[in-house]
Amino acid sequence: MVKQLLPSPDQKWAHSVCSHAALKQALKNEKITSIETDILIGTHERSALVETAEGVESSLASASLTDNDEKERYNNEVTRVENVAIMCHPPKRTSCLSAEEFFECILTEPKGVHMKLDFKEIEAVKPTLECLVQKWGKLSSSSLNQGCVYLNADVLPGPGSRPGMDPGVFLQTCMDVISVKQELNDVSFYSLGWAVDCRAFGCYTDDNVDAMTDLIRRHELQDSGIVLALNARLLVKDCTPFDKFLTEFPSSQILVWTASGEPPISRGKIDIIKNHFASKGNGDRIGFDCLVAESIISGILYDSLVNIVGVYWNAKKIILQQ
Repeated sequence: MVKQLLPSPDQKWAHSVCSHAALKQALKNEKITSIETDILIGTHERSALVETAEGVESSLASASLTDNDEKERYNNEVTRVENVAIMCHPPKRTSCLSAEEFFECILTEPKGVHMKLDFKEIEAVKPTLECLVQKWGKLSSSSLNQGCVYLNADVLPGPGSRPGMDPGVFLQTCMDVISVKQELNDVSFYSLGWAVDCRAFGCYTDDNVDAMTDLIRRHELQDSGIVLALNARLLVKDCTPFDKFLTEFPSSQILVWTASGEPPISRGKIDIIKNHFASKGNGDRIGFDCLVAESIISGILYDSLVNIVGVYWNAKKIILQQ
């Protein structure tokens, strides 16, 4: 069976969907075509009633109880399971949504949505994918969500100098687990990025791109449909290192993102990125999962805030390295 082509990069994303309420909201929104979630190993907290009639989740993380008796009653109703794959963004380590529950909802969704699994630590990769394979196998082909699966991780160090996940371990683990289910393997794609910080003074470099190119060729992924996951604020400083990559890998795409907790980016910066790749004939290969400022003024303020914080952050790093 031939592996299908990557979906269009022109998707409407629901970002960091890590709770029952957020997942329900994303699935109800007809405009949403792709759902991104963060995954790590932590504590799954499940209450007896996950949702009220209005769809509001009842998890310990979101509860706003003030009466001590009510808090004690609520805590007694919560079931906690340690060391399981959960949908959660660091530094948090607890979630009301487990990987198992997430897949059960997504894979039976009639409208069909793509899902991006953003692995935050290597320990979460194998149990999560084993769960996905199991859930995929239990569903009939007639009811199966026809979306694709993006397997995402920061596998190389980038601007900001944070260490990335071990690329060899990540890719081999994915291959070993996903390959046992051919139908799943055919709709699974790698979304690879660099561990970065949007406050960094630097930008993506030719060396960064060369390292990713070597990694892709070393694992023979050049014909697999690779998505590069790039931070918008770092990319806008210099888009040119990726022109050669898109030429060298004609089936590849770029997904531009802003991080959870990162301030909205100005529309002007997004337009710079769009215009650059459009001028190279690659505008239809660039997708966006970005929180964009609602106005020109707010965009300028947010961009200025990141720049100011970046000065302090970079100065602190330089002092600590001396």
